[in-house]
Amino acid sequence: MARRTQIHVKIKGLDKVLKELNRFGERGRRAFAAGLYVEGQEIMTESKRECPVDTGTLRGTGHVEKPKFKGRSISVTLGYGGPAAPYAIYVHERTELSHATGKAKYLEDPAKGAATGMAGRVGQFVKKRLGV
Repeated sequence: MARRTQIHVKIKGLDKVLKELNRFGERGRRAFAAGLYVEGQEIMTESKRECPVDTGTLRGTGHVEKPKFKGRSISVTLGYGGPAAPYAIYVHERTELSHATGKAKYLEDPAKGAATGMAGRVGQFVKKRLGV
């Protein structure tokens, strides 16, 4: 089984955004999911800048999955690896290695960096999408 690099980040303040969305029902949930997806794309763009490059295969496996709805939860998954680059987790975690291009923690660092202010950005995206 190919290992994948995935980082889970909890964002403070998004619970308030979700609470406000209740009055918009499914339309609000979809707008929120779209905002999270946009954030995921931005994180992945930065992550690919930081991803080590030898042949380009690892960077090429970087992806953002469409939002998933499970009960009251909405998630967007970002990752690298799979069959083309089963070594992704090792490159990500081995901070003692040096790379000619890029660095370890190429997904974690951009995700953590984006966490600050994400609630506000997603909230603004949702307001614009819903026209409020």
